[in-house]
Amino acid sequence: MFVSRLYERIAPEATVRVRVRMTGCNGRELAAFDPMIPFFEGHTSHEDTISQEREVQVVELRASDLDIAREMVKHVFHVFDWPDADDTMIVGWQQKLIKREF
Repeated sequence: MFVSRLYERIAPEATVRVRVRMTGCNGRELAAFDPMIPFFEGHTSHEDTISQEREVQVVELRASDLDIAREMVKHVFHVFDWPDADDTMIVGWQQKLIKREF
């Protein structure tokens, strides 16, 4: 959301490269610090580096920022052996982050 709003103001016709790279993931397990967030044990990464990159036009990013973010999060979950993470759950988390309820 931040990137879409920023680039909408400074370069609305641009194409933006979004890159997410996490290192040191091998053997790490997904966990939540909030007891209200249900995580099941066993979602462990078997890859040391999780990396993904996307190029999107600012207009697409502005129209679909939450969808793009959700797709990228689902990739991370997949690497952590959670291929069927529920979209509804992720949407709920996104809304809580936006509303600062976490």
